[in-house]
Amino acid sequence: MANKYGTTSVIKDKWGGTYDDIGLSTSSDLDTLIDAINEEASDLVDRYCRRDFAYHSGVTEHYDGTGRKTFATQGYPIVDISGLTYNNNELSGAGEDYRIKKATTIGSDSVSGATPSNAGILEKYAGVWREGWENIEITYTYGFENPPPQIRGLVEDMVVNVLQRIQQSYESEGVQSVSMDGFSVSYEQKPYLKDEHKDVLDSYRRTMIA
Repeated sequence: MANKYGTTSVIKDKWGGTYDDIGLSTSSDLDTLIDAINEEASDLVDRYCRRDFAYHSGVTEHYDGTGRKTFATQGYPIVDISGLTYNNNELSGAGEDYRIKKATTIGSDSVSGATPSNAGILEKYAGVWREGWENIEITYTYGFENPPPQIRGLVEDMVVNVLQRIQQSYESEGVQSVSMDGFSVSYEQKPYLKDEHKDVLDSYRRTMIA
């Protein structure tokens, strides 16, 4: 299911317009349009950050042993680990055979059940995660019950920016700026990431590790 981080009511309040202002017929039409732009803006954020900000429960993944004391999961922050098997042996819970390392910056990724924040890095208590092909299996829950406020606010601002540009086009052209056939937007009004958005997102962006 596609992610939508913005809140429709907040977007409407920030914009301050109505469906009449962009040539739509009903409030329901406006909600549908906002929903589509919200989804597109959220996808831009996910792709830039190389991760998402949704809540994922009971996910099972396999990893190659790193030959180091640590390995990183694809998803984070980790909320709960329900199972961890290493070289076909089930390990005890976090705090015994391994631990979830705390993030260097606490707060930006905090969620209920995952405090202090973490970046999905598991550290072995004794020895290393020996090299091997998919010799680590983990079942875990990660992510956000609600997206971080900075992410939510950024997406809402992106959607508002699109609505403002649609309104400007509608008022200047004097024609309907939005086609109700699939809610395709005329004048190529699409959400985009500004430099100041990227500055905010850089602190959430996944670091690529070879």
